[in-house]
Formats: sequence, structure tokens, C-alpha cells
Amino acid sequence: MNLGYFLAKNFSSVEYRKFLAQSKNPKAAQARLWKETLQKIKRSDFWKAKNQSSLLEDFEITDYEDYRAEIEKSFRSGVSTLTAEKVIFWSESS
Repeated sequence: MNLGYFLAKNFSSVEYRKFLAQSKNPKAAQARLWKETLQKIKRSDFWKAKNQSSLLEDFEITDYEDYRAEIEKSFRSGVSTLTAEKVIFWSESS
């Protein structure tokens, strides 16, 4: 699948215009997305136990191994232990 087809198929003209507008101010887009993400993770026991700050800069850089056990629990239960949300589907990546 080429990139043009992917963009045309997955972005309506309205969504594409939103994307372009957000790309003009990436710091504001990042702040908005972080606010949404933070609201999701604050509900999970995993993040409550970490007692994290609400500042993105205070979160350490991690990799898959840091979350492997939690992801495996989520896979078995069908509920994400990282967001406390029901898992809709699983997809394997490289």
C-alpha cells in the first residue's frame, strides 16, 4: 500500500485539515495529546502505584521490557493494566 492511498483512505478531508493545522504547532498538539493520555493512564493501578508526576518530562524513557509483564496480564484479562480500558484488539509488531 502506498502512502498516498493510505492517507486518502484513512484521513477524510476534515481529519486531514486537522492534522495539517496541528502540524503547524507541534508543541500545542503534543500538550493536547499528553493531556488526553494522562487522563487515561491515571485510572490504572499500574500508574497509580508509580505515583508519577503529571509532567511528561518527568516520565522516564522506557522500552517494551519495562511493560512486558503488564502487557501479558492485559492479554490474559482483556483489560489493559496500563490504561484500565477494555482491549479492543491485539496486533503484533516488529
